[in-house]
Amino acid sequence: MLDREGVRKALSEVNFATDGADLQALAECYTEDVVFQRRDEVIRGREAFLAFFTARGSGKPRDPNRPHRPKLRHHMTSCKIDIVSPTEARAQTYYMMVRPNGLDQTGMYRDTLRKVDGRWLVAHRIVEVYWGSAALLAREPELAAIGVHSPPAGA
Repeated sequence: MLDREGVRKALSEVNFATDGADLQALAECYTEDVVFQRRDEVIRGREAFLAFFTARGSGKPRDPNRPHRPKLRHHMTSCKIDIVSPTEARAQTYYMMVRPNGLDQTGMYRDTLRKVDGRWLVAHRIVEVYWGSAALLAREPELAAIGVHSPPAGA
């Protein structure tokens, strides 16, 4: 049970670091040899992972004296965790991303975690987008090609 909670904590820390724009904390949630997959993108290694998130605007310096109001919040919902061994776990987690104007996308994270020095870290993450808002599809039109859709206007 403690390992299961350690995995859940690791997954939550990823979301808090991302939403808090804390690139260093985000990096510490992943193994050095992390593999991060998002659609056709495959990012290998922590250095490339950090470059990817820096380019997307995560981790920008901010004034620590001002409250942080992220433009995006990640919410995990149902999470299925399988402890494979004392040092490996797999998790499937439904997620929602919410922006100030409403729901942006839903999908699933498929993670493999590894216990390193007593702490669970994400070693491999596959991000699957199931539903996207019209704004998301306008920002990333390639999502429609893989079957991501949003409801009809007025629905």
